Amino acid sequence: MYEIHNMKPSFPIFFHTDINSSISNPHWHENIEILHLIKGKGKVVIDSREVYWSEGDTVIVNTNSIHQFFSISSQTEYHCLIVDIDFLRQLGIDLNNNYIKNKVNDKEVASLFSHIKTLSIEKPDCYEPEMCCDALKIITLLMRKYLSGKQSDITFRNSTKYVLTQNAITYMKKNFSSPVSLDEMSKYLGFTKCHFCRVFKETTGITAVQMINFFRCAEAKRLLLTTTLSVSEVATKCGYVNLSYFSKKYKSIIGCMPSETRVYFEHDNT
Repeated sequence: MYEIHNMKPSFPIFFHTDINSSISNPHWHENIEILHLIKGKGKVVIDSREVYWSEGDTVIVNTNSIHQFFSISSQTEYHCLIVDIDFLRQLGIDLNNNYIKNKVNDKEVASLFSHIKTLSIEKPDCYEPEMCCDALKIITLLMRKYLSGKQSDITFRNSTKYVLTQNAITYMKKNFSSPVSLDEMSKYLGFTKCHFCRVFKETTGITAVQMINFFRCAEAKRLLLTTTLSVSEVATKCGYVNLSYFSKKYKSIIGCMPSETRVYFEHDNT
């Protein structure tokens, strides 16, 4: 799923602290995203690479990289900084043709994140320009010290394979609640089923069927936590006709049985 960030020209960054105990939807966006873990352990899958992080690590999601977050410990807490790519272009910073390493552990970066967090809470005079300055310091520091230097990292994201995968994920996101046929999806995307399945697995590290099940189970979890629908009703709404199969897939992806969800994730709603 392509994610759009509507930023103000005068404040071209997003910053927030996130607490996560589960998994996120796979998505991508043109802006660079930088995350600094302050509690717990987790995994970020970036363009099929598995990046494990723990307290003190900073993960960099480069522009247009498909990424997805997984919490390994009971809960992870991290700062998230997203910087508008057009703002950076105006300053002569080219992130389309430069690829920063996906994980670093840098005390200066950690200090800048801490300062941005303080500014976002206390909101002193002129705090937004100061937050932007700190964000630029993080970007320039990462580019000076941690450029990948691998041309393959840059060209991959502009390849036909990558575009095919992005289009497929968008299709799945829109249609997962209905019967999703690989034949129909391949035809819609303009490729043979064999080619599509091979490219999708090569690009994401998982099969198209696994990705569809992820979308369905993520939505099932949301419905179980936000509605009073029964497990069977949720299964039907999420595209499952076999309750046993739904329960099996749900447990493997979410970590508990559908019937246990409201108790297992009770702390998420408190």
